[in-house]
Amino acid sequence: MAQSRAPFKFKMHAADYVVYAEQLTPLSWRWDFHKTLNRIDARVDVIPYAWNFGGIKGIKKGEVTIQTLYGPVEVQGDIKVFLPAFSILNWSLGPGNIVIETLKSFEPLPDDMPQSPVMFPYSKSGMPKNTAEMVSIVKSAKFLTPLGCSLNPSAPAIRTKRYIDAYYSRPLKLSQIAKELHLSRGVMTRYFHRDFGVSPVAYRNSLRINDSLRYLTIENKSVSEAGRLVGYSDVSTFQKQFKKIIEDSPYNFRKAANPPAQRIIEMSEGIEPSLH
Repeated sequence: MAQSRAPFKFKMHAADYVVYAEQLTPLSWRWDFHKTLNRIDARVDVIPYAWNFGGIKGIKKGEVTIQTLYGPVEVQGDIKVFLPAFSILNWSLGPGNIVIETLKSFEPLPDDMPQSPVMFPYSKSGMPKNTAEMVSIVKSAKFLTPLGCSLNPSAPAIRTKRYIDAYYSRPLKLSQIAKELHLSRGVMTRYFHRDFGVSPVAYRNSLRINDSLRYLTIENKSVSEAGRLVGYSDVSTFQKQFKKIIEDSPYNFRKAANPPAQRIIEMSEGIEPSLH
């Protein structure tokens, strides 16, 4: 039976990116992505329980476009993005070399923090080391641009999102969710996609897969157990969705986060873990 593990630190290669991860506290950790693209990668990233604070420096023309409530915006220079739990980020990357630094945490936030995703220019180097520093940075920002696809999402879309946010780990069919909300499946899907830029099925799969990362790393669960905890009764379906969203297998991801004893010693001593 898998047991909770000591604070982790690992480096892993996927198809077209390298991820560096380090647990900072029991509730907070860093995820840094170094991504190389030779084509435009249109993405919809979904944030489960933890809030995210991310930064991208030195963005060149054509490398990053983010969907704001006022339309798509091509950004350049240095930006920061704050994403509360259950945020949806519609954006496109590449071609180019992109470095995304991210602080993720389950730690509580002040009530006056933004309740929806925002971005803002920020040229100072480095990332906040803790929640208090992150809160200070966001509150001191002069220009917060709201992110999203719709200024006034419809009632069916909002109700569907709230239901999925609350019950995404349950093995419910989309038709069952629609029935619970007294909506037809077609109406529910149409409004959700129009207002959030992603289908209900894709949204729920992204929530599940991104939530599974904490089970595979922080909580040291087996692949089948991690899949079951986020709503997949069939491990092959979990593997398929994980590969689609994370671009690698859950087995490789778990292996990178749970290195042999010698590698744990090396990393605790500040030695860069080698890749094999």
